[in-house]
Amino acid sequence: MPELKIKSWNECPIGTYRQLVEIEKDPALGDYERAVAKCAVLCGCDEQEIWDLPMAEASKLFEGIAWTGRFDFDKNLKFNKLKVGKYNCVVNVNMQDFTVGQYFDFTSYWNADRGENLENLLTVFLIPEGKKYGQDYDVADLKEEITWNLPLTVAQSVCFFFLKELVSSIEASLIYLDYQIRKMEKKASPEARKELQNKREQLTALLSSFRL
Repeated sequence: MPELKIKSWNECPIGTYRQLVEIEKDPALGDYERAVAKCAVLCGCDEQEIWDLPMAEASKLFEGIAWTGRFDFDKNLKFNKLKVGKYNCVVNVNMQDFTVGQYFDFTSYWNADRGENLENLLTVFLIPEGKKYGQDYDVADLKEEITWNLPLTVAQSVCFFFLKELVSSIEASLIYLDYQIRKMEKKASPEARKELQNKREQLTALLSSFRL
């Protein structure tokens, strides 16, 4: 009898989550077909094996996948290191430590479809131990390991912590700029005040795009 190999979001890698989303979004599937397809994914078996089960046994499986209908993750977790498949990774979510290339990749992935770019975003934050960003390791292979070995809840916690730290940093910068603008109102040239005001507007726009 097929058994559930994944029993919660804490055990569900990003790749499996993507499979479940595709099943949920498929307009051609009815409720039973959707439940059977999800069970097959989470059991790692062919759908026909689920269809061939007695209803009593299938019902137990259907009950066992109820967690797929709700989602939450720990918003207070902080990781310094993570084991991701064959990689031991350092978690770098401090944008001040990013290289130019790292920052460029982050903004590219962020400005695209974030939901579809979760694995790509994580390749920016997760660096194999002893390596520099994008050097001396296969980024595509790391992405594959992230896709199939990193639980969705951990992935969301890493991204949430990054955004929380980034928003705090931008808010602190805005407070400082407001202070500088007030301080320079009478002393500074119009050009200097305008430059500070432009910086403030840029940070405000950035903050809006990263609001949690």
